Amino acid sequence: MALQEQTMKLADGRRLGYAEYGDLGGSVVFLFHGFCGSRLDGKALDATARSARVRLIVPDRPGFGLSDPQVTRTFADWPRDVLELALHVHVDQFSVLGVGGGAPYAIACSARIAEHVRSAGVVSGLSPLTAEILSAMSPEKRALFNAGGRYSWIARRVLRRELSSRRPRSGSSQEGPVQQESVPEAFRQGIEGAVHELHLYRRPWGFAVDAVPLPVLLWHRRMDTEMPPAMAIALADMLPRTITRWYGHEGSALLSAHAEDILKALIA
Repeated sequence: MALQEQTMKLADGRRLGYAEYGDLGGSVVFLFHGFCGSRLDGKALDATARSARVRLIVPDRPGFGLSDPQVTRTFADWPRDVLELALHVHVDQFSVLGVGGGAPYAIACSARIAEHVRSAGVVSGLSPLTAEILSAMSPEKRALFNAGGRYSWIARRVLRRELSSRRPRSGSSQEGPVQQESVPEAFRQGIEGAVHELHLYRRPWGFAVDAVPLPVLLWHRRMDTEMPPAMAIALADMLPRTITRWYGHEGSALLSAHAEDILKALIA
């Protein structure tokens, strides 16, 4: 049974929200949601995780869903929150999986708390936003991540417009209803958590990506229009060890379409 309304108190007094899906006695995978998502993103993977014998734990990042804001945070702060959550749920060893904008968070865990990370993966992941990467993005996404990442007033305007016009993405029959729940939940506290996160995407990541000691599994679509293939290529160039699985004419929901293969590869 999915546990979707979980919270814990971190050492600094902040509340961290999270959900658990799948097999609660299975191998642990921490899933880091995309931008803008929430812990409810894992709902569409509940049955697959149960079949794969995976205990899928999906935390809300600061300022999203049930998690309190952390106005000074960087990507490098996230592993500490994850480690506290792991201790709270009585887990010492786990895998991490970042989806879309969750990629820097998975890679940060691989760099900062590698002794606890059994394996790491990134699905349709965001890379550092160089000029080359930004030029490969669609105009809408470029405006969001480039101008929105530089100027808070632009970020707020774009996010409000995107939230008001957001529709479920194409994909599995479950994914649409999940997106309808997850996106509003991401903005439960307003849009400031997302505004801050956009600033993070435009800055240096704050840790040495080229010193990550673990191999990182990458899954990406060659035809992705939201997270262009150049992002996967950039991550593979930056990280010391990667294995990339390319997909062709898939729908935008790569994780939903190949969840079982991805989860099994992580816990193998």
